[in-house]
Amino acid sequence: MSINKVVKGALSPLNVPINYITAGNEDPDYIIFNDYNPGPTLAADDEEKTSNYFIQLDIISSGNFIDLVNQAKQLMKQSGFSRSYEAPGEFDENLGRFRKTIRFIYPVEQFNEEEE
Repeated sequence: MSINKVVKGALSPLNVPINYITAGNEDPDYIIFNDYNPGPTLAADDEEKTSNYFIQLDIISSGNFIDLVNQAKQLMKQSGFSRSYEAPGEFDENLGRFRKTIRFIYPVEQFNEEEE
């Protein structure tokens, strides 16, 4: 499973560019995402049994981004993500745009091929 495909698939109905780690800023609205702090949440017999993906979305907008933020949160929730943090929106002087950061957790259960 590619977490990048899961995130892009979840957010695709928004019809804005969705980029991993970096993006050009030609578009008025876009989303940048990245994963951070990977690692197992449960290990047994020296094997990883479950892990979490930690995903950060940065929603960038040239104007009012409230609808885009609410839609992104709803789509992520529908796709199995849990919101763990949300920063207040701010105007990013470097980008000349508004930015909203939201973090999510996505749990993944690991299966041994013999168990399937």
